[in-house]
Amino acid sequence: MKRILILGIDTFAAKNLAQIQMLSRKGYAFTIATTDRRADSQHYFKMLDPHAHMLHVLPAHPLKRLAAVIRLLKQGPYSHIELYAAGRCTLLYLPVLKYFKCRWIVVERGDIGSMDEYSFTTRLAIQAAYRHADAVWYKEPYMHPLLDAKGARKLYFVPNAAQIPDAPRGDARRDIDFLWVNRLVHVRYPDWIVRSASDPELASLTLAMLGFQDAARCEPETLRRQIYAQDNRPPGLSLHGFTDPFSWYPRARFFVLPARFVFGNNALLEAMAHGVVPIVTQSPGVDMLIQDGVNGFVADQNETSFRSTMRRAARMEKQAWECMSQAALGTIAQKFNLDTWTNSMARMYEELAC
Repeated sequence: MKRILILGIDTFAAKNLAQIQMLSRKGYAFTIATTDRRADSQHYFKMLDPHAHMLHVLPAHPLKRLAAVIRLLKQGPYSHIELYAAGRCTLLYLPVLKYFKCRWIVVERGDIGSMDEYSFTTRLAIQAAYRHADAVWYKEPYMHPLLDAKGARKLYFVPNAAQIPDAPRGDARRDIDFLWVNRLVHVRYPDWIVRSASDPELASLTLAMLGFQDAARCEPETLRRQIYAQDNRPPGLSLHGFTDPFSWYPRARFFVLPARFVFGNNALLEAMAHGVVPIVTQSPGVDMLIQDGVNGFVADQNETSFRSTMRRAARMEKQAWECMSQAALGTIAQKFNLDTWTNSMARMYEELAC
């Protein structure tokens, strides 16, 4: 088995399971070094083969974390390292990776579009990682020119993908009209959903928001948005923590994601794979995934347009919704399935090994 070290991922989540399992079939074994931000990585990791893969929770203290990373690197060699570079310890990792002569790539998860939200030191660390990595794996089209401008050496575009359920439940009881499954972060607009739930035309419908975090683990802006939702929640809106969304998708008619960046959002792809019709805002690359009125709805980047689009969706006849639901599922099955993703990842890994 060819070994890969995933370094600095903030949590090992349900969405990572299928990806690891698929790449295992290509002969790869993973050591996952996580900061375990949500304290639930072990819950999902235990579903993997413990003889092939390893999980390490990194200490919070920077020097203890650095020592733990050095121990992991000594346990190599690895085919390459996959570095999540937005953490405060990235500047400590970089010279160590150089010292061990590691081949490594940066996993660009969206930090390039949110640089203004980070401290000066973190921005410096991320930019240094882009410049010195052997390659950067990015997942959304808007990232390419920004990474070029930061001096990234080699770029690989491998968008996210989703697993089609074994038995798609198109006939399931859809008792949730609008579903949100995401953290309440600054590049998304959860306030729009809260206010839409009070709209006279939508107030009789059911809305559910999943992704509320413990206050102690929240960034200030995220906490502010959570408090706003809790203080202004109308009767038809239910709020939930980080819970497994896979039992929720088959219950939902529409998936709502007003955001600065939409394409490649994992929850969006998962929902579409379950036949949930997406309602999103116009953003870079969204036309690669959603055609307005065909397999979902695309609103302009403003609250008025998004709420109007929610009303438009709510008025759909059942037969029209069923056609759009099948089209959403078909998009994932044809273009954003895990087999395609796995083959693209394997090609990237093979090139990196040369």
